[in-house]
Amino acid sequence: MQSGVTLWTLHELQEALGLPVEGENIAVTSVHTDSREIVKESLFIALPGEKQHGVEFADQAVKNGAAILLVPQKVEADIPQLVVTDTREAFLKLAKTARARMQGKIIAITGSAGKTTTKDLLVGALQAHGPVGSFNNHVGVPLTLVRMPQNSKYAVIEMGMNAPGEIEPLTKLAQPDIAVVLNVYPVHTHTFDGVEGVRKEKLSIAHGLSENGTLVVPEDLNLEGVNWHGNVEKFNPEGALPCPITHETPARVACANAAVAVLNILEENTPKTLNRLGQVPVPAGRGRVMDINGITLIDDSYNANPKSMDAALNVLLKQSAKRHIAILGDMFELGEEEITYHQNLSKWAEKLDNLTCVGNLMNHLYTKVKDVPHVNYIENVPSIDVHKLAATFQEGDVILVKGSKGMFWIHNFTQKLQKCLEERP
Repeated sequence: MQSGVTLWTLHELQEALGLPVEGENIAVTSVHTDSREIVKESLFIALPGEKQHGVEFADQAVKNGAAILLVPQKVEADIPQLVVTDTREAFLKLAKTARARMQGKIIAITGSAGKTTTKDLLVGALQAHGPVGSFNNHVGVPLTLVRMPQNSKYAVIEMGMNAPGEIEPLTKLAQPDIAVVLNVYPVHTHTFDGVEGVRKEKLSIAHGLSENGTLVVPEDLNLEGVNWHGNVEKFNPEGALPCPITHETPARVACANAAVAVLNILEENTPKTLNRLGQVPVPAGRGRVMDINGITLIDDSYNANPKSMDAALNVLLKQSAKRHIAILGDMFELGEEEITYHQNLSKWAEKLDNLTCVGNLMNHLYTKVKDVPHVNYIENVPSIDVHKLAATFQEGDVILVKGSKGMFWIHNFTQKLQKCLEERP
């Protein structure tokens, strides 16, 4: 979201929602659904939540500087209010209006892993509109659209899912010109008919493409049964890149190859654009490498699945190190095979100098390899004494922290470990 750029005027909002056009035509430069994020010149959209409706926080939004409110009933506030019956429906209307008035091109990305990395690569290379972080669900996608400046040349949008039927409404809302399926792994299989169900759901991103749109997929992805008969561009996840990139791991190379395929379609593969692609930094939690007082910390704590876990451990072991250390947390949403997937990581235990298994599911791995020297188990992340753990590391160690988002990431574990390492004498 571009700071200081007018995103909507009051009259534009009123027209989009079918409300009377009236009042001073003030402008907003940011849009939020969380009152805590409100700054001056913001539109606050009060959405219904599981426990509370956002309208209950309208007064806080006003205190924080909101210029316009979108609410289900009028509240006590001396600023313009867009009063509608259903704020969620109104939110989607604004998203559709934002898409319709934007004459540039939209790239949509889905996949079991690497969505945010690929989004960041394309946003950096194309200097495109795109969210900071991972905004890939029924709130994040329309919010990305509503925040999109009208004159955007390009916009990049992630689309994720947890259950069948979630991607199609997102792609039909965004109407992408290019839809990318990065990969299909056994993730969220607890709500799908195995990996095949995940494949079909990911490929449904094509349902929002225009007739002249292009579906971008890995060259080995099975397209059988996909309801798309237009342009298809295939990329090699392991192909040689036309430019160097930061932290050139196999997973990041795959994302970069997908991004290059998009640049080729857009005819934006100039040396200048490729140079910007190569300079995009690694996001926190997605394989970021930090050198701290002679110790290397690899923060891959944002997410995990069996495929990405193997890839991360392989990257770890290829590092030149005094000791290779892994702190591994549970991998969630793997369905009936979740125990097996964790036990299958046993092949790495003897290759590591130290392995700490964290969580109920990782206990299955620990039980299988507990006789291997230097293997430990901790019940949950809050139980970890970070200071004590940091004291066990030595100069020359390379440490990998990886698990599903509900493990290390939500507890800010890596940041705490980083701080302890920085404070070491």
